[in-house]
Amino acid sequence: MPVNTADHRREVGNRLRRLRERSGKSRAVLAGLVGKSEDWLKKIERGERGLPLGMAAQVARELGVRDLSALYGGDLSAPVRIAERPAHPAAEMVGLALTEYTVDTAEAAPSVAHYTAAVERAWRDWHDSPHQRTYAAGELPRLIRVGRAAVRESEGVARSQARRSLADAYHLCQAYLAWQENSRHWYWLSVDRGQQTGEDADDPAAQATALLYSAFALRVTDRAEQAMDLLDSATRVLDPRLADGDDETRALWGAVQLARASTTARQLKDPSAWVHWERAATVVDTLSADYGHHRHGFSRQHVELHKTWIAQSLGDATEALRHADDLDVDTIPSRSWQASHLVNVSRALHQQRDSGALIPLLQAERYSPEALRFSVTARDVVITLASTGRSTVRSEAARLAERLAIMM
Repeated sequence: MPVNTADHRREVGNRLRRLRERSGKSRAVLAGLVGKSEDWLKKIERGERGLPLGMAAQVARELGVRDLSALYGGDLSAPVRIAERPAHPAAEMVGLALTEYTVDTAEAAPSVAHYTAAVERAWRDWHDSPHQRTYAAGELPRLIRVGRAAVRESEGVARSQARRSLADAYHLCQAYLAWQENSRHWYWLSVDRGQQTGEDADDPAAQATALLYSAFALRVTDRAEQAMDLLDSATRVLDPRLADGDDETRALWGAVQLARASTTARQLKDPSAWVHWERAATVVDTLSADYGHHRHGFSRQHVELHKTWIAQSLGDATEALRHADDLDVDTIPSRSWQASHLVNVSRALHQQRDSGALIPLLQAERYSPEALRFSVTARDVVITLASTGRSTVRSEAARLAERLAIMM
């Protein structure tokens, strides 16, 4: 990993400025392309703050740079090549459904109860399917269209419920479009639609859920402070309802605490992440042992796997792997989360320069090849192992790269 001294930050900043100027992009343009402010980029170029690897990959992609050593120089033990984000073949179809601004009055509206059940089933299948994006792409266009019809043709309490379910469909659309190449505009449209529809539902749970998914979007663009503000707001919305709330209310509150924990750990590198994790662990103890939320996946195992995530994000790979040893992956009630957990185990092993980092990725492929294919972290590890790993794993990593459609 590159060092982070003042001299190193200045060197990286100078390289970045030269590459940006060579590309003909202004600071404002480049910052906008990666979802950051011009002031953020100015501080990077002046060496006043470091450039994290995750953001470096985004910046390099916009500058047409194929090797991060162009930014970090010789401070990396080996060149780190950029893992391009894949694209799902149905992304355009889903995006077009999002951008249908005229209402088709001929679209028959289902009963609100039927529509709610359909959205919940789609979310359950997202967690149960090894090919969750392919499944979701087949369901989302219709869920969006008939959901709008259900909102249009219902009134009062029924309209509020229709909006809650339509917001959940938009949140599923956000999950589907995440990490896809050339789908950024549709991704942010799904975030905006989910936020607005959740607010319009006039329901605390829908409002808190909308804030949660908007926070997910902000943190992947390195706007952790703004994400935490939204998560704090979601907590305040749910706090008065926690004592007398049902299982879903408590699970949603717990999911928000886990999001606070993971954001604090991964983006802010703050050990206070464990405080938020403890709150989630407390509320999960009030639920049945086999409880699992159909949408955000909150469950006892979901809480446990975040221990690995938090420790790894805080740089303690040994602690992350110790927590991973305590969790049976087969008990996690979501193929997507099973694969995600194994990717984090791989990342922790990779931090220790352990060639065994390939094994969890091969296991993740068995649980969900699509979740693995759309994981930027997994793709980065695979590229490194296939290009600079030990000879005993290089060929197997190269075969995995081929299956994941990674350009080497």
